[in-house]
Amino acid sequence: MAWHEDPRYLPSSSKNVLMRTFHAVGFTLVDKSDSGRNTFALSSLAGAAAGGFTGMAFLPDGYGGVTHAEQRALRGLATVAIRNITTEFRPQWAPILRRIRVPSILPEWWTKRPPQQP
Repeated sequence: MAWHEDPRYLPSSSKNVLMRTFHAVGFTLVDKSDSGRNTFALSSLAGAAAGGFTGMAFLPDGYGGVTHAEQRALRGLATVAIRNITTEFRPQWAPILRRIRVPSILPEWWTKRPPQQP
């Protein structure tokens, strides 16, 4: 990536539900760098802003203002947070969803991390 970020979500090692939820929401603003350290999630914020403010050029006057663009950008960030929470609790939800025959929410490749290079 251009900013040397790994935007994939890394699940928490905690067993506490509240801590796991905070970890998932926190990863909306934090990513791992190529070296494995925590870094500011510039790609998530840039993507949300681009998604929110692009509509200003195409939407009619009632929906193309700055206020609506900010709302669309915040919805983009909320989508990232919800995706992280879904990934965090997937091990607990997957058996239940399979039992009631609901297809997978996220593909397997989304949550797997590549092996670390020595």
